[in-house]
Amino acid sequence: MKEIISLIRMKQYIKNLFIFAPIFFAGEIFNIDKTINVFFATILFSLLASSIYIINDIMDKEDDALHDKKKKRPIASGKISVNKALKISFLLFIVAMIGFILMDLYLYPLMYFILNILYSFAGKHKAPYDVFFIAIGFVLRLYLGASAADVYLSQWMVVNVFFLTLFLAIGKRYSEVVKKDDGCSSVVRKSIDGYNKEYIYILLAISSAGVIFSYLTYIIVVNQNLLTTAIFVVLGLFRYLQIIIIENKSENPTEISYKNISMVVIFLLWILTFYWMSNA
Repeated sequence: MKEIISLIRMKQYIKNLFIFAPIFFAGEIFNIDKTINVFFATILFSLLASSIYIINDIMDKEDDALHDKKKKRPIASGKISVNKALKISFLLFIVAMIGFILMDLYLYPLMYFILNILYSFAGKHKAPYDVFFIAIGFVLRLYLGASAADVYLSQWMVVNVFFLTLFLAIGKRYSEVVKKDDGCSSVVRKSIDGYNKEYIYILLAISSAGVIFSYLTYIIVVNQNLLTTAIFVVLGLFRYLQIIIIENKSENPTEISYKNISMVVIFLLWILTFYWMSNA
């Protein structure tokens, strides 16, 4: 069971909370019926994502075996055979898609699956397309969440999430570039050859500026009472940049989001302030 949990990467499910973003921004988070729909959509999407993680691990089996951490993954270590992993992946895909079809929400999950198959076979090997594939995947999460809750999805929110996830993905590449420059033999991502520190500094500057601009525009268009919340958005970006550049801990943005106390506090303050000011 431990190997199965590791195989489906349950720790990564926190990423799927982005599916709740549209219902939160629409002020409908306490609408029980809509929230239940979004909850089930998130569970199904997590199963679908796990099926893709497995396919990705099968594709990367040999490269992961050379990585200091990834070599412990069930497929790379040989604890779970490729044949068994494929069966689990297929089962997860079928269960998820049947659920989405019953909910009449199959379009965006299917697009996400196709996008990530393309990513696994080609997209992840070439910079900067690899980070664009990742960001588009999060945008599809937004559209799924909006459809599940039947709420309006601001295009400025879409732009904001695109730049935010682009920023996080680029930050992860930064730590991998640092490891490569230090001669670390465990850096096996092929797309890293298309990055260097100077290039990533520029990409981080552009993507973080995109986050701030699109967030401020969203607020000005939707509700100017929320301008105060921009303080925590900018602070969060500054703190994250400090973590990845000064502390060099950006290899796993997902873990930083819930393990780093300062990031958790900033995020909670943003949520509380956003909710308070939106009802002011």
